[in-house]
Amino acid sequence: MKEYVIAIDLGSGYIKAGLGYNSEESFEIIAICEVPSLGIKNGLIINTQKASESIKKSIHNLKNMTNFEKFEYLPVVVGINGKSIFSAKSSNGMISIRNNKPIDENDIKKVIEQAKIAAVIPSEHEVIYIHPNNFIVDSHKNIKNPIGMFGRRLEVETYVVSVESLMIKNIKTVLNNAGVFDAQIYLNPIAQKYGILDEEEMNESVIIIDVGKNLSTISLWNGDALVYLETYEQGLNITIEEISRDISIPKNLSEKILKTVGLPNLYQFNYEDNEIEIYDEKRNETVKVSTRRIASIMAEILSSIFTKIYSNIEKAGFFKNSPVPIIYLSGGAAEIEGISQIVESVFNLPVYIAKPSIKVNDTKYLSPRYVTIAGLIKLYFEKPKDKITKSETKENIFLKFLNKLKELIE
Repeated sequence: MKEYVIAIDLGSGYIKAGLGYNSEESFEIIAICEVPSLGIKNGLIINTQKASESIKKSIHNLKNMTNFEKFEYLPVVVGINGKSIFSAKSSNGMISIRNNKPIDENDIKKVIEQAKIAAVIPSEHEVIYIHPNNFIVDSHKNIKNPIGMFGRRLEVETYVVSVESLMIKNIKTVLNNAGVFDAQIYLNPIAQKYGILDEEEMNESVIIIDVGKNLSTISLWNGDALVYLETYEQGLNITIEEISRDISIPKNLSEKILKTVGLPNLYQFNYEDNEIEIYDEKRNETVKVSTRRIASIMAEILSSIFTKIYSNIEKAGFFKNSPVPIIYLSGGAAEIEGISQIVESVFNLPVYIAKPSIKVNDTKYLSPRYVTIAGLIKLYFEKPKDKITKSETKENIFLKFLNKLKELIE
């Protein structure tokens, strides 16, 4: 039996909505649509009405694309990003285990809850995600799954991610205004790992770098352990603005050039300079642009962004404490031709352009732009909320129905 879910990626450049399903451990993306993200900047809601309208439009377009029956009753999972994310490590989760009783799922939930309580986060934040990195049973360390084991004491080392409470409230408000209630919310960098790697690759040491329009995020994974997470308020917009300033054209035309030129063979001595023509409707004239000039601007700015990312990863000690990692590039920047050459020159590591690791209904969805959608679909089914949360959700829906009924009667 197929179970369906709507996944929404709340990006600052675009809002992407996808329909996917799970059937006998097989995941598939049926369709994805995207609309310009209005009312959201750097992951923050700056205009609730425009943000709600953008979300509503993405869902409406997805419904028209799929013609799915009872579309409005499908569950929703949402991915968010933003500079207001705060991360904290915690290794204080510990519980006692009764004698002659094997460790079960309830014990896992209890010890993770203890780690969550022990995490030091700002008072205005709330925990949105807690990732168990390693379990310890008595003196036995580095255990990935202790279920079924016997011991007296169970400990867990976790990576806790918290977000400003007001940020979550604003996101839930715009979702509710768009007709989306009781959505599960995850962090985009977390979802991307699940969207990029298949089951056999999950234990690899990887660096995932997502350079979007306004934000860049990195997540470092030592096997299944999440060891570092960071967001920067830098993205392709810097390159777009510099191109716009350099050749005196509007930003929307600059963005078209960015996707057209790319970075092919930039460092070769025999690089052939070409001219491309861009029509400016407002001035009613055609602008001729040197591809080498544009590529030089792009290379300089993108090299600066990736050098800063490399420096922060090095300061975090990831290269010393982990096996040689593989780098995956996702987001809009990953679609720029030749960008992997820039990243390889900075990191001196193997670099791959990310693509969804689950089945797709159309090959056009095998793009680094859509790995978050793929990851959200997998997360929804692989890490479901506990039974209490699910029953509470159903109760909330029932109460909303009763309230609506009362309003109609009155």
